[in-house]
Amino acid sequence: MRGYATASPIGLTSARAGVGLAAGAAVGLFGARGRFGAALGLRFGYGLVPRLREDPRFREHRFAAGPELRLGLALPRVFAFVLARGGYSRQLTEAGLSFRTSFVGPPAGGHGGHVGGGLGAWGRIDRRLLLGGEVAVDAVQIAGRAWQLQAWIGLTIGAWL
Repeated sequence: MRGYATASPIGLTSARAGVGLAAGAAVGLFGARGRFGAALGLRFGYGLVPRLREDPRFREHRFAAGPELRLGLALPRVFAFVLARGGYSRQLTEAGLSFRTSFVGPPAGGHGGHVGGGLGAWGRIDRRLLLGGEVAVDAVQIAGRAWQLQAWIGLTIGAWL
């Protein structure tokens, strides 16, 4: 077993509201037996989605935190995996200061949860550097509203501890 810490400094997120930028970080433990590898960690994510369909000034901030599990093929320099994750989600919607011309606006933010899965790969460069990428889709429910699908793709850099 060995620990890892990763950051996803740049990514894209897509939801019903539009496409935006995403970032995240994770820490956890990785172990391999033969060619099977498993990683169990804790993830923190952030997404910023402009809501251009309603008004260019609206911004949707999405926060996520929770456990994640990666299972897959572990080779000496590559870990290719499927990903399962879930946890707490928070959504905040903000608008620029302006006079309202309509009673119809974006839904208010709130607390909720998410479950999702994806695919990815990490490559080991040198002894400690980790570089890879992930694609994931989450089902997010905020404040009892209908479940929304949210896609995420990102670059991952990190270190083996």
